[in-house]
Amino acid sequence: MKNRYFFMEFIKVLFTIIFITLSNNNIMAQKFDRKDPNGFDEYFMDCIGRGDMEAALACFDPEALYVEKSGNALSGREAIEKAITPLVKMKAKMEVYEHNNLPVTKDLMYRMDKWTVKGTGPDGKPMEMKGASVHLLRRNAEGYWFWLVDSPFTLEWFKAEDSNK
Repeated sequence: MKNRYFFMEFIKVLFTIIFITLSNNNIMAQKFDRKDPNGFDEYFMDCIGRGDMEAALACFDPEALYVEKSGNALSGREAIEKAITPLVKMKAKMEVYEHNNLPVTKDLMYRMDKWTVKGTGPDGKPMEMKGASVHLLRRNAEGYWFWLVDSPFTLEWFKAEDSNK
């Protein structure tokens, strides 16, 4: 009886270790429907939160443009990588709390959203941002959505324009 008790406790500990290991390696990561624009967006935010630069960059179309706060457009994944590195490094928690998807064609989607980003800045202090974005998404031949134009600082850009008048 005593041996059976220890065996059962051993099994519980073993399964706990396996579960924690799999969770930490993201083998049990949540699945997202990237064939749905909302699922695609959730997947992108998850990639940023896990600090997975390769997966986050793979969310951008090879011809993608990323619009910085200044309004300057960066072209291509290599340039976009530099722009999103701070978010990925801090494993920022991103949340879209309001969005609107407007189909342009069957393979293009205009998306507007309002978002928050929380994380720890390079100085070790808590950081929080809030904003509004406009995006153009393109669906590939397999039905997966990608950022074609990502303009996450649209609200800031318009505020800067208004303050210059």
